[in-house]
Amino acid sequence: MGQSLSQKEEITDPTIKLIMAYYYSHTLNKFTDKAIADGMNYPWDDGYTTFMNAWT
Repeated sequence: MGQSLSQKEEITDPTIKLIMAYYYSHTLNKFTDKAIADGMNYPWDDGYTTFMNAWT
């Protein structure tokens, strides 16, 4: 939080890493084999993606 673009820091919080992975997998429609096997490989529509953009 509060980072400037010129001083990037690695994200280390495991919850934030999980949220970002979930967000990007659904918005980019890229999933692991396990996610596909578990039936979690559905892309979000534009409305939900906009909501997640605001949330993240």
